Amino acid sequence: MKRSNTIVRTGVFMTLFLMLSAFAKADTDYTFVFTTEYSSVPCIYAGSPNYFKLEVKNTGGTDAQNVVAELFIDEERIWNETIASVPAGQEVSLDAVDYTIRPIMENTIWGDDHDTIAYKVVIREGDVVKKQQVFRYGVVYNGYLGKEYAYPYLDTTLRVFTFQGDVQVLVQEADKNMSAQETSREEDFAIALGGGSIHKALLYVSYNWDKTPDGDFKTWTTSFNDNTIAPIADYRDCGNLGRYARYGYGLVVYDVTDYVANGNNTFALEKSAGQVGVYPSSMIVLVENPSATSKAVYIVEEADMLSAQYNKNVDAVYPTSFEGITGDKAKLYVFAASAQAGEGDLIIDDTIHSDIWSGTSNSVEVYEQPFDPGDVSVKLKGTGSTLLALQQMVVVELTPTGFIKPAGTIDDAPWYGLDGRRLDGIPTQKGVYIRGNKKVVIL
Repeated sequence: MKRSNTIVRTGVFMTLFLMLSAFAKADTDYTFVFTTEYSSVPCIYAGSPNYFKLEVKNTGGTDAQNVVAELFIDEERIWNETIASVPAGQEVSLDAVDYTIRPIMENTIWGDDHDTIAYKVVIREGDVVKKQQVFRYGVVYNGYLGKEYAYPYLDTTLRVFTFQGDVQVLVQEADKNMSAQETSREEDFAIALGGGSIHKALLYVSYNWDKTPDGDFKTWTTSFNDNTIAPIADYRDCGNLGRYARYGYGLVVYDVTDYVANGNNTFALEKSAGQVGVYPSSMIVLVENPSATSKAVYIVEEADMLSAQYNKNVDAVYPTSFEGITGDKAKLYVFAASAQAGEGDLIIDDTIHSDIWSGTSNSVEVYEQPFDPGDVSVKLKGTGSTLLALQQMVVVELTPTGFIKPAGTIDDAPWYGLDGRRLDGIPTQKGVYIRGNKKVVIL
């Protein structure tokens, strides 16, 4: 009898266990994955909205209806979406968004003491919370979006020239690209003076993946036609995200006016191995020619790394404005490094010039586009992987009465001398001036 009772009790317990197991399997349960746009080293962006991917899976044995996904910060719900149906064993992918624009400040540089934001993801059915989890991310700016989304802001220089003569643009071929391991190279530039003289000659050298915090170019040895040369300006940008956050992309400018010869000219560069790669160089040469038309030349200098890979909802743009340009004809020249097919559009006012590049990851390209003189807005937009926006130049036939406004200035911003003295209108003398917190060089 005792054995029989034991068997009965065991059978009852087994029946209850199976019933409970079946009930559990018949219930709904969830797992989810919550990822940021930059997911290799997860973070969220300052200066722009943040978008997330939320993948919700019903791991239970019953189909679920009207499942609510929610996103909270400090118990404030900032996003939610109702999922009409999640079949048992199936997964649903959602796009969540935090529209909060957090300020770009010094501590949003990668590696500094970031602010941290805690997001709570909640999955519920009606009033019943089925699953929740907290995720914490540091706040950094996305340096691939353009320098208006970066710290510090654009460091643009404008150079202005008026002369009678011709403009020569020379760009080295991609095979002149210098890898990080290479230590020396020479580039030859064929410059035809045609009996004229040099008004101005500027040499532009851009670089990539610089591993030194303050720019490895400071250790370069450079010469032009055997004359030692030093930079007159430099510009730098970095992605500010993840493992390669501080690796610099930049532009170094040399004034070689006093060393140009008619015919072949040689630029030599020596550097240490393993620190930085150097793109092919380019030159802008203004040659005095009394039989040519008078021209005004405006060169805006900057280095702005653009990529559309790390924020799908905010454009990666380098903007420039050309204002009050008058004359018979005007042409825009846009320089970029690593400008490959599909990696950039140029927007002049509302006209889009799509897929304008045909270079390689090792080349420097220049795109030329005529435009009607007047007030013109120009945006170089990154549409693919990394593109380095470099100098832009406008050449106007006949002397204009206006000027180019560097990106970030205000239309009615006053002019100042380097001593801080405010000027009465546009300066008429050669020199370096400040307008809208930007350097303007009039030559």
